[in-house]
Parts: sequence; C-alpha cells; structure tokens
Amino acid sequence: MKVSSIIEHKGSEAFTISSHANLKAAANVMHDRCLRALVVLKDRKVFGVISEHDIVVALARHGQLAGTIHVSDMLSRQLVSIGTTDTIRRAMSVMTLGQVWHLPVINDGELMGIVSVGDIVKHCVEELESGM
Repeated sequence: MKVSSIIEHKGSEAFTISSHANLKAAANVMHDRCLRALVVLKDRKVFGVISEHDIVVALARHGQLAGTIHVSDMLSRQLVSIGTTDTIRRAMSVMTLGQVWHLPVINDGELMGIVSVGDIVKHCVEELESGM
C-alpha cells in the first residue's frame, strides 16, 4: 500500500503556519483546530513540522516567554518527509528512525498532505479488519 491511499482516505488538507509566527500563534491554531502538529512554511516551501511536544519543550525551557519564540527557532531537526508513492511500510520506518509522529507528504516540492502515526495505525487496523 502507498501513502497516497491514506491521503485519499483522510484528505489532503494540511494546516500550516509561517516559520516567522510565534509559538503562541501555533498553539492557538492547534487548539482551535484540535491538531497535534502544523506544517511550517518558509518562503511558501515546507520547512518543518511543529508539534505539541515542541511547544511543551519550549515551555519547560523558557517558561512564560515560550509563547514569543518563533516557530523556526524550535525546529531542531532537519525536515523529514515522504512522498505519495512511498509505501506505508516506508513511512513507518521513516517515523521510527526519525523519531517523528507526523510526516509531511511532499511531491516535487508541493505539500500533498500530512500523515501521522495515528493515520497509519487506523489504516492498518482497517486493512486487518477487511481481511477477516
């Protein structure tokens, strides 16, 4: 199975935020949309992913000032992503090796969606149930 099957099922909408936005703005978007991560854009290109965990780390390190930190300053990792033609097995491997829970799906520099560990688990469970 390909990652495209997950994107087709869940939809390609991926919420984004500018790398210049602050963590308070990111937290507000995540709260308002019930999200656990946002794709970060810089110059309209995918630059990284900011997650709830990143915000918790910022709070632990910087206290009340955390909300004023730019999103880009909390992206300590290089961008980890996959494409729609990658297999779900590859996505699981990339997530495990990169220790990430959310992967932007990018084709030719264009954001096609985002896949989470939860999306992959849901897909695998549905496959198992349909095979019974």
